[in-house]
Amino acid sequence: MSSKHLENNAPAMIRLQSLLGAALLAAGGLVSLPAHANTDPLSDLLGAPGSAGLGFAVRAEQSPYVGGGTRYDLLPLYLYEGKRVFLHGSRAGLKLFDEETQRVDLFLDQRFEGYADDRLPPSLAGMAERGSGLDAGVSYRYRQPWGTLQAEYLQDVSRFSKGSELRLSYSYDWRSGRLALRPSLTVSVRNARLNNYYYGVRPDEATATRPAYEPGSGINTTLGLYGTYELSEGWRLLGGITRTVLDGKVKASPIVGRSAQTAVFLGAAYDFGTHKQHWAEESSPTHVKVLYGKSTEDGCHLAKIITLTCASTAKVNSTRIAGVQIGKPFIEQLNGWPLDIVGYVGLLQHDDRGLASNGLQLDAFMKAYYYGFPCNVCPTASPAARRRAGARPRGCSTTWTRASTSAWATWWVHAR
Repeated sequence: MSSKHLENNAPAMIRLQSLLGAALLAAGGLVSLPAHANTDPLSDLLGAPGSAGLGFAVRAEQSPYVGGGTRYDLLPLYLYEGKRVFLHGSRAGLKLFDEETQRVDLFLDQRFEGYADDRLPPSLAGMAERGSGLDAGVSYRYRQPWGTLQAEYLQDVSRFSKGSELRLSYSYDWRSGRLALRPSLTVSVRNARLNNYYYGVRPDEATATRPAYEPGSGINTTLGLYGTYELSEGWRLLGGITRTVLDGKVKASPIVGRSAQTAVFLGAAYDFGTHKQHWAEESSPTHVKVLYGKSTEDGCHLAKIITLTCASTAKVNSTRIAGVQIGKPFIEQLNGWPLDIVGYVGLLQHDDRGLASNGLQLDAFMKAYYYGFPCNVCPTASPAARRRAGARPRGCSTTWTRASTSAWATWWVHAR
């Protein structure tokens, strides 16, 4: 551990670390729930147009690599479905065209393939890391009573694989009472750069038991089943299972240990669309935060910094961060409580002083603000109500204090 960054109000949702030359809005932090070959499984999960949701999921996925085993993750879920903007877990984008039967999107999506250097299977020892990339894409969806056809084209923009992929899928929505199911079939046409990066062996990585290999282009096929169950007006259970059959040339790679991958996830989400009557007005304020931080000396950990018993910065390995976050309230007085929900997007620059490659971090997250604590003498009048009335409610205190928490983490320690 060479340095520590202490970042106030940094979200746990989405962290994209790459050598991007420019910052683009993406989602995060977050993980694609099913196996990587699928189209967006979280579309249409929210009940009301323009709604937002929060939740979690437990995910398990088989690794295709020899000795890779099964990976388990506990993941947060962030969902937003606006008129022109959407956020579905690891995917965020713009709706260029959206009608009842047709929709066209531009999006960014995190690709969860490869392996990190801290989770390297023994069979891959000595090979360079294959990082999860960031894809830019365009999608077209055509919906009819007999099902939904969708086509997507994705291109890596993170400078990892530099590969591309075309996905063609069919799905059918079935509902009975509170239960909704969506079986799907996806065919993924992957180019040589994409497959060679994740499943090939470079000449300088070859050994006596691991010869150099390039699988080239190929086609993967995925069967999926996704489902939701409405526990109440707001809460939903969700889950899914996928089975991806790998292309024959990928299966022939010396580092691939199985012909198909299985992934499952189970979770729950709360849909704020049921409280649409509390949505913020267009005149709601804009929140702007400017962040700057330096790494601390060894031993100056989070607890000491919070209690102000340590405030020294590192003289050696003095890494730094700087960023800005912009937020907008989208729910005010949730359930009639003095509670507002604010959505943020942010950009953070990492200056790692030669210890690692500098990079941009893109964030999208939500924060809950409780106001009137501890000296609220007029609990029925929120800042939003005062703003709508144009003046302070008669007989109310002029003192308003706010306590806030982010959806998953207010403080985040990043160490390398």
